[in-house]
Amino acid sequence: MDFQEEEDVWDDNEMRKRKFFCCVMMLEMSNLMKAKRSSKPANPHRDRRRVIDFISNWSDSMFRRQFRLSRTTFSYLLEKIERKYPISETSERKAINSSGSVICNRLRLYIMLRILAGASYLDMIWYEVSVDNVFAIVVDMVKKVDDVLADIIDLPKNANDLKKIAKEWSDIQIRKHGFSTMPGTLLAGDGLVIQINAPTKADLDRRGISIEKFRNRKCCFAIICLAFCDAKGRFRYWEISWPGSTSDITAYKQTALYRRWRDDPLLKPYHMVLDAIFSSIGGDQHLTPYSKEQLRRARIAGKYIEYRAYNAIQSGERITIEGAFGKFIRRWGFFWKPIEYDIDTTILIARVCAKLHNLCIDMNENEAGNHGIDANMRTDDQPTMSMNDDQPTDSSVMEVFENLYLENRTALRRSTESTKRDQIRINLQRSGLAFSSANDYFTYNN
Repeated sequence: MDFQEEEDVWDDNEMRKRKFFCCVMMLEMSNLMKAKRSSKPANPHRDRRRVIDFISNWSDSMFRRQFRLSRTTFSYLLEKIERKYPISETSERKAINSSGSVICNRLRLYIMLRILAGASYLDMIWYEVSVDNVFAIVVDMVKKVDDVLADIIDLPKNANDLKKIAKEWSDIQIRKHGFSTMPGTLLAGDGLVIQINAPTKADLDRRGISIEKFRNRKCCFAIICLAFCDAKGRFRYWEISWPGSTSDITAYKQTALYRRWRDDPLLKPYHMVLDAIFSSIGGDQHLTPYSKEQLRRARIAGKYIEYRAYNAIQSGERITIEGAFGKFIRRWGFFWKPIEYDIDTTILIARVCAKLHNLCIDMNENEAGNHGIDANMRTDDQPTMSMNDDQPTDSSVMEVFENLYLENRTALRRSTESTKRDQIRINLQRSGLAFSSANDYFTYNN
């Protein structure tokens, strides 16, 4: 081999080495870039046991102020959740490897209750969880509570249980007046306005309605809830599915309760007490107060006192649902401002809060007053909830018009009268019970 051939061979070997070196460098650079893009900081170590131990040292009063439940009720609820939704060993091991500790059901329930009590999701950093995961934790626990308390809002379907509910009302009447003033009362009902932020396009498209349907007459976006309670303020029926412009009576006629009350023979002996907006339903099972025009005519006929006595008795029973709403709103600060969640989640949370309301009553928990909130923390610009944020229906407007201007009511309007209401009024008059409008108290005529 001559010198020229040796030089060509050397050049070929050198070229191969250079190409190999370039390929190796390109591969290393590619791997380095991939690693840089996929790398993320390790999860911080979170000592969640410290949080649980710290809460366990709180006084019973502080525990209730924070979570709106007593320790006994909390333990009962937690036991039901853990029995049905235990955390698997695999999930626990992954959580320990990731952040050093698991977000157990107890801690999740603490977080859910704090959010429902009115805390901000940003405050949950104290519970050693990422604020980005708070919404998922709350929704997960709300669904679990909704499941384990599935049957806590119910109206019984057997005669004996219905009699027990009616007897609770009669016992209260007997303690107040010495006799049962309105025998047969089963429920008190009304509507509740739950204020929300403007619905998103996804919410509107899902329901196929315009955003204006959610605007309440007070110019806020809202959804309407209908609730009916027993004498203890325990919700026996709860439904929340109507946009804010819907009136109570329109919503009620779309409920399963209305259909059952109309068709179930077991409910025929009973009635519910409602406010005046339901007066156009009429009949003996939906008792409303006498209208102003009826009171005016009663005054002319010399029967004003007995009509007024009935209204006072009926109002005294109907106010039970207002008190239930008051405790519900006061307990759950989640409803103190417009709700920022989507409508389906808001409906779910409201239903769970109603179930927790019933659970507290079943566990004999008394209302915790102001839950420790200082009076000077309240401001005049805080959003308030009205229990009668309803637009008048066509039928109620027509009834007012006829009451004011028509002496002879049509047969259709007469159908809204109630024989049972008149009979109760007469029985009150015969018992000697009278109402003093000037001093707002009851007297007995000899």
